[in-house]
Amino acid sequence: MTVAPDSTTLVRSPARPNVLTVDLGAVDHNVRAVRDIVGPGKEVFAALKGNAYGYGLLPVGRQLVDSGADGLAVVHVADAVALRKEGIAAPLLLYGGNLGDPGLIGFIEDHDLTATIVDQASAELHGSRATRRIRCFLKVDVGLERLGAYPADAMAVARTIRRHRHLSLEGVYTHMKVGRVQPDSFGCQNGSSVPYAEWQLGRFQEVVEELRAEGFDFRVTLAASSPAIVLSQGREFTAVDPGRLLYGLLPPVPNLVEIDVRPAFVALKSRLIQLKTVNRQQYIEEAGFELRPDMRIGVLPMGYGDGLGSVDCGEVLLLGRRAAIIGISLEHARIDVSAIPEAQAGDEVVIVGRQGSSEISVEEVIEHQGLRTPAGLAAAVRETVERRYRREATSIPGTLG
Repeated sequence: MTVAPDSTTLVRSPARPNVLTVDLGAVDHNVRAVRDIVGPGKEVFAALKGNAYGYGLLPVGRQLVDSGADGLAVVHVADAVALRKEGIAAPLLLYGGNLGDPGLIGFIEDHDLTATIVDQASAELHGSRATRRIRCFLKVDVGLERLGAYPADAMAVARTIRRHRHLSLEGVYTHMKVGRVQPDSFGCQNGSSVPYAEWQLGRFQEVVEELRAEGFDFRVTLAASSPAIVLSQGREFTAVDPGRLLYGLLPPVPNLVEIDVRPAFVALKSRLIQLKTVNRQQYIEEAGFELRPDMRIGVLPMGYGDGLGSVDCGEVLLLGRRAAIIGISLEHARIDVSAIPEAQAGDEVVIVGRQGSSEISVEEVIEHQGLRTPAGLAAAVRETVERRYRREATSIPGTLG
């Protein structure tokens, strides 16, 4: 009997030479850099949302733990289960974002996950269905206007958690809204922070203080997101959950502290699978691109279904020279190689990265695509593209490299 692959299994054809190269050494370095910023007394919950921001859930998850992350955080239950099956025993925080399904509680119990409680209904669901002890974090919405209890409701939700004997409130956290800001909009002396972020941090700190005054004894207080790590310096929170920083992406906030991070995104590459010279006189307007006499085109086996169109700058590198992308379909793309007559099938094509002395940088692609955040680049590379890993930037344990 043939068993269908589950959601964590992907069967790839070796004939499709599309590869995203990821530097796990950079991830290792960045964990240590974050640890250096927050100090030894704070826990680091590494965010693995969106297939580890596109870099690969299991290899990156293993690297993060090996590099000293105290715990991991995911949205999907399937991701948490996959990490447990990989042998990762570190604490796993299940972010909010799952349907209030009674079946979810069994997965949380079976795989020792930490649940996120966002309101009275989720507290009642977890409490009424739990048959064993479940660790819980209460999420508070202080300004993002997404998941979580508003500060005015947080106490009632916490009391509901305490009322259920199988629920153990072990943490309180929030996810802050920190948009891209300009240097002249900080509005605080000495560039101490962004006013809106300060307002959110203040609201969260008030909730934490009120809950402690009520007798709640939770271990973790966490203002989530990489920007919050920068902006919450000096606050008495006990944990952080960086995301983009771990992959070498700086948050769009004032550079209040020096952060030495290295990019995990090394290169996105493919290869030419066919070249042809196009000469035709009929219906030239239907070609989909401007035809020229004796125009030479190359075809690579990467298309919209692999993320191309969202992860390119409109050009690629071929034999160290730039070639324009002239058409993208679901699984293929065409490039103009008329100016590169020596090109042949099998030649490497670089969509992002270096080729000899030439480079298409991540920054160039981000600017061309108009991406709001660079964190979306690797996530836009679909899982049809193989991830390969190296450790070029590995730092010496205990140092920042």
